[in-house]
Amino acid sequence: MSQQESHALSVDSSNISKMKQKNNNNGEEERKKIHQKVSLLKLFSFADSYDYLLMILGSIGACLHGASVPVFFIFFGKMINIAGLAYLFPAQTSHKVAKYSLDFVYLSVVILFSSWIGLSLLPNYVARTL
Repeated sequence: MSQQESHALSVDSSNISKMKQKNNNNGEEERKKIHQKVSLLKLFSFADSYDYLLMILGSIGACLHGASVPVFFIFFGKMINIAGLAYLFPAQTSHKVAKYSLDFVYLSVVILFSSWIGLSLLPNYVARTL
């Protein structure tokens, strides 16, 4: 390669690096414009009473749904204890099994409706704010 060709390549590469640096500066400015932070009060300033109702009911549903797993484990532990004592007290066992089975049904209904409320109302609020 001749000296002129190497000089032309170095000039081209320096121009390319300058262009990249210029593009990076423009990209950083655009990112700063896009990622402006908003305060929490400003975020909720456009919400009306219906939005607050959606947030409150959706949060209650999500909390109930999250608390249902530990309650399920408590009921399951009681059912296992009854199964362990079944050979000692067979007459009382069937009554207790029926009672805890009904508790499982009630818990499943609570889980069904709380998950439905939590998963339907919170996305509705988000869709209204966009």
